[in-house]
Amino acid sequence: MKFFWIMCLVTIVGCGVGESEDSQIKVVGGEAISEPGQFGLLALRVSLEERAGICSGSLISQTLVITAAHCLHTPSGSVAYAVFGPDALEPESSQIRKVTAHYRSGSADIAILEIDRPAPSGYLPIPIADGLTAPGALLAGYGRTVANAPKSTGKAFSLRASIPFFETVAPFFYVQSSQGGMCFGDSGGPALVRNEGQWAILGVLSSGSPNCSGFDQYTSVYKVRDWVRTKILETEAYL
Repeated sequence: MKFFWIMCLVTIVGCGVGESEDSQIKVVGGEAISEPGQFGLLALRVSLEERAGICSGSLISQTLVITAAHCLHTPSGSVAYAVFGPDALEPESSQIRKVTAHYRSGSADIAILEIDRPAPSGYLPIPIADGLTAPGALLAGYGRTVANAPKSTGKAFSLRASIPFFETVAPFFYVQSSQGGMCFGDSGGPALVRNEGQWAILGVLSSGSPNCSGFDQYTSVYKVRDWVRTKILETEAYL
């Protein structure tokens, strides 16, 4: 089997960051999320006028978002907006924040974005998981809900999955679901696990299978937790 992460090395369009009619990483086979704020889930967009350039991300402080580094710059342009709400393609019913800065991890496909003002009410920062605490995870994102339908991108969905191979090739781990998989537009979205009674982020989506069939590669946030926490402390010092 040729996994989608191999394709990512060739073109980031295939990973979900520059979606045209045929490009960009939904949650195929997932369930709609009416309140994405409970998971700190949000969408990232290059433009508010075009469908192109959708990725997913997670709130980790009131003004910081974590996502995949390959989402920062797309064939459609650089990520410019963070969209808070269940439908990323309806700005009038969402809360919009401008991206003012970004920081890229030097060792992984992870980046942190800074937004121009605190996240809206109803959104709480998601903590970093203390390693793998359970054999399963909740995956979330704004990608396609139908693999071959580009216009199905933009709504928040989640999917239950197992973690059969944890940190097989550090800093990556893999998740698998028989119900569906991550798809174009889900890049940067979280793999969440339960930590002490609350959801915590274990990794961000780097790539998936080419037909969105449910074998996906995540970059471990836990592996770069010291860098992430340093960025949070630096930002909070100026608030």
